[in-house]
Amino acid sequence: MKKLLSVLLLFAFCFPMARGQTTVTFPPGKLASEAYVRSYVDSVLKAAPVVKLPPVIPSTPEEPVLLPCKAGPEIRSISNVTEQSLVVVFHGEKVFGLDFQISQSGTPRRTGQIEPESNTLTIGYETLSPGTYTLRLIGNTCQGTSEPKEFTIPKSVGETLPSAPTPIPDRTLGPQYTYVGRTDTTYLDIVLTPTDNGYLITDRANFSLRAGYEYWYAINNTIVKSATPLKDYGYASRSGVLSITKHHFISGLDYSARWNTSEPGNTWYNPNASYSWGQRSDVGGQSIILLNSDDDVAGDLAWLDITPAWYQGDHTMSWPYRAPANTVASGKMLGYNASVAGISSKLRQSRGETHITDTSLPLSQQLGRVVGCRVLGITTTTGTRDYYRAAADRWPLHGAAAFETNEGEVWLPHGSTQVRQIMERLTERYKQAGYPYFLSPDYGGYGFITKPIWEADHRWKYSASGPELILRDEYFRSYGGTINTVNVKNYGSDPVDFGRSIYNRLSHYEIIKRAGYKAIGFTWNFLEIFQQGYAPGFAWQNQISGNTVLTSSLAVLPYEEAVTDGFVSMWYGDGLWVWDGQSTRNRDATTLNLSYNPAKTTLNGLRIRQDRTAFEGEFQPEPDAALDGFYVGAVTLAGQCQATEGGQRRYLPFSIDGKYYSTEADGSDVLTANREKRGICQVRVKGNQATVFFLDPYAGLEWRNFSVSIGGKTFTGKVFGKRPHVANIAL
Repeated sequence: MKKLLSVLLLFAFCFPMARGQTTVTFPPGKLASEAYVRSYVDSVLKAAPVVKLPPVIPSTPEEPVLLPCKAGPEIRSISNVTEQSLVVVFHGEKVFGLDFQISQSGTPRRTGQIEPESNTLTIGYETLSPGTYTLRLIGNTCQGTSEPKEFTIPKSVGETLPSAPTPIPDRTLGPQYTYVGRTDTTYLDIVLTPTDNGYLITDRANFSLRAGYEYWYAINNTIVKSATPLKDYGYASRSGVLSITKHHFISGLDYSARWNTSEPGNTWYNPNASYSWGQRSDVGGQSIILLNSDDDVAGDLAWLDITPAWYQGDHTMSWPYRAPANTVASGKMLGYNASVAGISSKLRQSRGETHITDTSLPLSQQLGRVVGCRVLGITTTTGTRDYYRAAADRWPLHGAAAFETNEGEVWLPHGSTQVRQIMERLTERYKQAGYPYFLSPDYGGYGFITKPIWEADHRWKYSASGPELILRDEYFRSYGGTINTVNVKNYGSDPVDFGRSIYNRLSHYEIIKRAGYKAIGFTWNFLEIFQQGYAPGFAWQNQISGNTVLTSSLAVLPYEEAVTDGFVSMWYGDGLWVWDGQSTRNRDATTLNLSYNPAKTTLNGLRIRQDRTAFEGEFQPEPDAALDGFYVGAVTLAGQCQATEGGQRRYLPFSIDGKYYSTEADGSDVLTANREKRGICQVRVKGNQATVFFLDPYAGLEWRNFSVSIGGKTFTGKVFGKRPHVANIAL
């Protein structure tokens, strides 16, 4: 019995341990009988084992692994250092967020975060004592850290300040600072008042927001939100570049929304948001101010002013009223369709013009009817498009009717023989009539056979002969020699990359000219937003619901881009046509306080939304920044280079801040510049006169040293930002 009990006890203790370390506990008291032990062990073995595991310690989630930054961040320069701020210029690619660290003797003193919108950053911090510090930039959206760069906070020396300037409406705000950016003041009108260490910034633009919206000001890289226009905002610097942009969004948003036009239903789409399009500088309004105006004086290249003296003030559509009379070069054209000729709504009303197209009205009172078409022998037998009058005071602009190619449900392909012949006949008749300006009756269209150019190998096009190009390329072959003009279209800057957009345009000019055609640039005054093309600007206080097409009302091209467009159309090409978008439904229906029914209007098969009429607040009266920019570039700027018109034009090597850039043997510098994201330089020589042209659409808001050698002589100057730089020199 004892042996059997011993075996059972051993089995009772050891076997459960092998199966999961089940514990068997005998009740206290008398020794158990064999039957009891057998019964008890059986009950324990049938029960679910109690498994004791070590305690679970929650693991800390791993930080997301950031990919290396494509380039940088690298600190290039530190300037405008004060006890509370500094300006740093850095280099980086795909760097969308930065941490900064200011240290002294190896000890961190100030830290913070920045979301860079350009390569020039204004960093603010709590007051630091005068002394020597180091700055380091660390990527927080990609892996990358700059080398520490030393800077010194100087001791205050009691600067003698000039008396506060009185704001002058003509935008010339005094000797200490100068506007170089957009001058339209409808939406953003900046006044600066000097303080001990900088300026107070005030926005005096009178623009009414609809309920539930707020302003977002970007002062360099600092976002300031306000329900009212900015007033007496402190900016702690007396030199450098001050860039101020202004937008409006629905109140309470943390970020400004962006939406890819090709994906209406993507996850960023918020039906109650106000959407910005294109670069931030394109949205709402922007002023770029040089706080120290002496920077652009250095060097012996006197760049022509892209903001001429006559273009000042709060005027809209200023060039027809203020610009000195001028013409384009012989054999070239500047075309505006009629509504952009410069007749303001007030002037139209004073002439008794109305928005009615009833044939019983005298022709002179039919706002939108063309004049001059019978003089040219051109009539229309189809359609009832409301063409605008094309006669501005003192300007030789004339209208022309054309076939109905772009209205209604039927969309006639713009590459058709009919449209090409109309273009050619109009061109010939305008030249015969002696008109230097041309009114485009048809705006090229979105299907204007451009795909082969945009997608083909540009390098091959530069090396192919003209006849070979015509033979092998569908774009040129389609014309068959029946027309000597083709359009280089521009629907605005790419939302992400303005540089690529302008360089694509220039490459089109060069390829077309090498093929033996005339190249006429085509562009918009402002743009409609739908699924074809890009639209810089913003949706004007729209509230959109559902995944339908978002249509903007007044999306304005930035002034500097318009100046560039106008100038390169004459420098590289043979002219520019400016189309003003859907003017009869946008601008005049609003500025004349007239109604219209957008539900009855279609545009390229896309029905314009009914809620486009549901705007509150003010409209911008007329978006003059782009129109004036086109005129300044194509006429004012190009007109000052007439001495070299027709001369030999070639690319030149040049240097920026001591870095040398060479030329391409096949003349394809624009393609190399686009790939390397840098500028281009050309010279046009006629006799002993030369015109230098430099453009860097990838540049930030900073001054850089520029030099170029022509005929064994070196010329130097300062270049700023994305502006087109043009200078005349004697060799």
